[in-house]
Amino acid sequence: GAGRVICDGTPFDGSRTIFMDAIKATVKFDEKNSLDLLAIYNSAETEMSWGHPYRTDGSEYKERPLTSIHPASKDMDEYGGGLYFKSREFKEFPFDLYYLFKRETKARFRGATLPGRDTHTLGARVLPQLTETLSAEFEGAAQAGELDGGNAARGYMGYAGLTYKPAVESCKPYVTMACYYLSGDRNGADDNDTSWNPLWARWPQYSEM
Repeated sequence: GAGRVICDGTPFDGSRTIFMDAIKATVKFDEKNSLDLLAIYNSAETEMSWGHPYRTDGSEYKERPLTSIHPASKDMDEYGGGLYFKSREFKEFPFDLYYLFKRETKARFRGATLPGRDTHTLGARVLPQLTETLSAEFEGAAQAGELDGGNAARGYMGYAGLTYKPAVESCKPYVTMACYYLSGDRNGADDNDTSWNPLWARWPQYSEM
């Protein structure tokens, strides 16, 4: 896709790497339709890295944590997977459909414990070619799940954009105008969570700032 649900499985190591520990199998129905089957497991720490660049208490160096839902949270493992279907059957209307499941374990946060969660995500992405120079992109997804303890978790994501690519031979300029929506946690009065879960896309999608 466009990196809005799957990109970086180890966000806490910053811009050093973009990777995840996963297995992917692709089923090709024909030259224009395929299905990816994904299985992902990312541990909070790994012994396969070189060096010990992360200082934890001002004196001791340890392996840098790899997964996090907050800069101060620690010890969260995450695993899951799903199905990602891609169709290019119609040249003017390619589309993707996906279902993803993610489990986040409990994490330590400043002396407290953040609950783990299960998240189910169902989404679609379409890329219509409107003219020779104008294309569009639409993506939408909904989430439902449960926090440890029984509270509900749900969220929504939406993207709509138009891209203009003039017919210039010497270079390939383009301009994109878009709207990008991620739901927030609006139910401050209860323990349910209505914020969008970025899944494996906790990375600076548009800017390091």
